[in-house]
Formats: sequence, structure tokens, C-alpha cells
Amino acid sequence: MSPAGEAVVGLLVALGAVVVLPLGLRLLGPQVVPAPRSAAWPLAGAAAVVSLLLPHSRLAVVLTLPFVLASAVLLGAGIRLAVGTLRDVAPPARPGRAHAVVPCAGLGDVPPRVDLASRAATVTALVLPAVGASALVAERAEWGLLGFSGTYLALTVPHMLYAGFGAALVAGAVARLAPGDRLATAGAWGCLVYTAPRPRARGGARRPAAAGGGGGGGGGG
Repeated sequence: MSPAGEAVVGLLVALGAVVVLPLGLRLLGPQVVPAPRSAAWPLAGAAAVVSLLLPHSRLAVVLTLPFVLASAVLLGAGIRLAVGTLRDVAPPARPGRAHAVVPCAGLGDVPPRVDLASRAATVTALVLPAVGASALVAERAEWGLLGFSGTYLALTVPHMLYAGFGAALVAGAVARLAPGDRLATAGAWGCLVYTAPRPRARGGARRPAAAGGGGGGGGGG
């Protein structure tokens, strides 16, 4: 990647990890994410940004660890929301069972299909930063990850912050804001389709690691 490209990636990661991610967690609230207003979230993102400014080294890898830990917490929150959702939709439903809180849940009751789509998008948003964190560690350590390396891993980090976390979170919130809009509901479900693993075409160029885990080559870890 050219120096200009590295600078652009660094700026995108800085904005995504220090601003977009912490603001999105505030939208989710403490019922979904532990301490969403804590300064630890932007500080973890700032450490990741500093890591990108350094040459590939052990220190650069160490500086990714706060972001890895933060992403692991979000992954756990996503799994917890997914499990709670499965319990809610699994028959027989127990009367009076409390539903997990998702973005814009305070707007009132929404149709079950919209609620489920919104939750699915929210789970997607919570899980995908872990993919970006894994790519960041591998790129800083000059490792291969699922057949990808170098530029592909570097691009995966901002991709997961925006197309992963940000877009999925917005899609879930919009679905609840417009429960009568089928396109909004379809958009929330579309997050799962868009982020699903895609096999690499034989002989074709690889997509960033965010697009899936197929393919060989690219250096082993």
C-alpha cells in the first residue's frame, strides 16, 4: 500500500474506532453493552490508531490489544443478545417475558418480524468489530489470516467499523423507526447477507478478509 493509502486507512480507522464506535455504543445503551459511555471505548480505539502509526513490531501488536479486548466484550454482548433473541422466539413463549433492549426500542411495540430483523442487525454490528480487531493484529504482526495478508487485512479494519458495525447498527435502528417500511426491514436482514462469507473465485482477486474466509496462500500464521 502506498504512503497515501496508509494515511487514508489510518484516518478512517481513527474516525471509526474513536468516534463512530463509541457513539454507536451509546445508542445501544447499558442493557446491551457494558458501560457504553465509558472512556475506555475511545481509548481502546486510540491505541489501535497509534499502532497503525508505528512500524510493524511487537510494540505495534501490543498496542492493538486494548482494541482486541474491547471487541471481545462486544462479541460477548452480541452472543448474549443472540441467545436472548432465540429464547424469545422459541415456542412456547412464556407470558410476560422481558425482551432484550435494542436501539430505538423505547419507541413502542413493533411487529415481531421487525423486532427480529432489528435484533439480527444489532447482533451483526456487535460481532463484526472482532473481525476487524483480528485483522488488525495479524496485519501489525505481518501474519496471514484465513489466506489474507498485508493490504487486505489493513482494509478489513475500517471495513468492519463502517460497513460492519456502523451500517448494521443504523439498519437495525431504521427498521424500528419505520416498522411499516418493508425496505427498512429488508435492509436490516440484508446486513446478514452482506457480511456472510463468500468463497473466492478461482484465479480471481481476493476480497478483503471482511468478505469471508476462503482461499489459500497469503502466508500462514
